Amino acid sequence: MTNQPNIPDRLEASIGNMLAYYSIQLEGTKISYMFCKRSEPTQTLDFTPTQEDWDKFNFLLKEANVWAWETAYIEPQLADGNQWHLRIEQGGREKIIEGSNRYPSPEQFVKYLDAIRILIGNNYFQ
Repeated sequence: MTNQPNIPDRLEASIGNMLAYYSIQLEGTKISYMFCKRSEPTQTLDFTPTQEDWDKFNFLLKEANVWAWETAYIEPQLADGNQWHLRIEQGGREKIIEGSNRYPSPEQFVKYLDAIRILIGNNYFQ
């Protein structure tokens, strides 16, 4: 637990396909960002978001209405494509969401991706 109200107690997110995979994990107040592109070694970068970054992150999650998302967005007709995952615990709430080639509304999902990018210095997460 971070004891800071705008920093989640837990945050994990990933997105990827056969060509590339990106993930983040909150470790205390630091974000560990891992990415792997096909035929390249996995790379890990650490980021320490500012309070302003966390405020923007929370604002965008609220705008995206993440806490009201379904627990799964699965397209059963497609096995390949993009898979994604979000787990967040904050303010006594927990949300675990998985997706495979389906998403909430495009506007909401873009805001969610933007929120993640704020925490990792606008690095690629898509």
